[in-house]
Amino acid sequence: MSSYDFEAADWLSRQLVNLEEKAKWLAWYRGQRQHGLLGGEKSDDWTGPRRKKFDGDFDAAQRTLAQLAAAAEQARKAVDAATANAHVAAQAKRHH
Repeated sequence: MSSYDFEAADWLSRQLVNLEEKAKWLAWYRGQRQHGLLGGEKSDDWTGPRRKKFDGDFDAAQRTLAQLAAAAEQARKAVDAATANAHVAAQAKRHH
C-alpha cells in the first residue's frame, strides 16, 4: 500500500480554501458592481427585455459561482477528512 502524501493533501486543502474564498469574493464583487452600475431591480436606469435577460444571465452566473464555492468547500472537507484518517492510521501503525 502506498503512503499518504500529507504535504500534497495540505497543499490541496489550502488551494481549495483559496478557490472557495475567491469564488465567494467574485460573486460579492459582481453583485456590488451590478448594483452600483445598474441600480436595483426597480431602477429606472435600464428597463425592458434586455434588462430582464441581463438580470437572468447575471443571476445564473452568480448561482454558478455559489455552486463552485460549495463544490470547493465539499472537496476540501473530503481532503481534510482523508488526511485526518491517514493521520490516525499512521499513528496506529506506529504503535503496533
